[in-house]
Amino acid sequence: MSQPEASLTDRLWALTSDPVRLRRVSIVLALLFAAILAADTILAEGRVNMRGEHLGGDFLAFHTAGEMVLEGSALDAWDATSFETALQIREPAIEWYGLTWQYPPAAYFLVTPFALLPYKLSYWLWMLAGLVVFWCCFRVSFEGNLPGKTAPLLILASPIILVTLVQGQNTLFFGGLLMIAAALPDRRPLLAGLAAAALTIKPQLGLLIPVAYLFGGHWKAFGYAATFSLVLSGIATLAFGLESWSAFFDAITRVENDMAGGGALYPFNRIISLYGALGALGVPHAIALSIHLLTVLGLAALVALVWRSDLPLQAKAALLIPATLLCSPYAYYYEMVPMLFSVAVMISMIGTRNLNAAERWWLMLSWPLVLYLPMIQGAVPVQFGFVITASLVALVARSVMSASAAASAPAY
Repeated sequence: MSQPEASLTDRLWALTSDPVRLRRVSIVLALLFAAILAADTILAEGRVNMRGEHLGGDFLAFHTAGEMVLEGSALDAWDATSFETALQIREPAIEWYGLTWQYPPAAYFLVTPFALLPYKLSYWLWMLAGLVVFWCCFRVSFEGNLPGKTAPLLILASPIILVTLVQGQNTLFFGGLLMIAAALPDRRPLLAGLAAAALTIKPQLGLLIPVAYLFGGHWKAFGYAATFSLVLSGIATLAFGLESWSAFFDAITRVENDMAGGGALYPFNRIISLYGALGALGVPHAIALSIHLLTVLGLAALVALVWRSDLPLQAKAALLIPATLLCSPYAYYYEMVPMLFSVAVMISMIGTRNLNAAERWWLMLSWPLVLYLPMIQGAVPVQFGFVITASLVALVARSVMSASAAASAPAY
């Protein structure tokens, strides 16, 4: 008797759940990416690549800001016109960059050392440093108990990592810190507190950490985070002056005004929050922001409820990370990097055999879909980044609630 033909779901699941196949796909993808990026860097003339775009994506903004610090013009980086002028001086081949600098003063401590090196070398060191930091943070977050032997390849060669490298973004650094801050406040409160304090450099990635620490009773980690945040801010103030904070808040106000006017500099199709999803659909700014803020309150309540429970801390962290990403109205798609921790926790907790059909489809589609977000978002109204992030919150919440209910059920 012949076997029934496998369905599309079964075929896709066999492809995406087989460790050997995933390892091979990861190796091929990583090698192909490295070869393309190496050729792009080598053949670039100055800071302009073969496609006539600036090499390194947003890293150009980080490197330029660091150079402005070394030149003694750190305050000018927060002014959009002055920053564009600085970019044009360094590479006039591109008519308009549209890059801006809106990080707090302490961010200069990260980017300035890279400005000491030539641009191309600095860009590659930036990428390698980001990969090392992220992988080390991932390992530490799991305390060495990684979910599977293929984890290094599946994590470091995942599409969202590659997209982040192409963009030259800093999310590998701060995504790693978010994993540490979320996963270790009980066992390593000092390390978690330091990580949470460092996240004040990219504050949108730490919005729900105080809620988690307070309702989870992690007072040591909370105290360390508050103390080192004040120390970091104080050192930055001494280095760049009180006026640096005024310039920083002016830059933030400029971002808000741009978004309210339709997102000329910060397009909605790259933003994964509910605010971005509503903005892409044409919902007016005030209404979209109000709905977003109500959602943030709901996410904070969910995090508080879960972190008050007796669930394993890894499960709590797995929920905290995607919920945090949804809180910032201006979170970009490349900030989805730390969600790899949540996916790994979900799989290791409940096992792939116990996933229902919806969860299987999510795992099959979310891993590769992120690679194409920048290219497909302009053609469709649905914000895939928001769908993926929100669905992960729902899946983890469902999993941890089910585990909690099972643990509290009376035995017969």
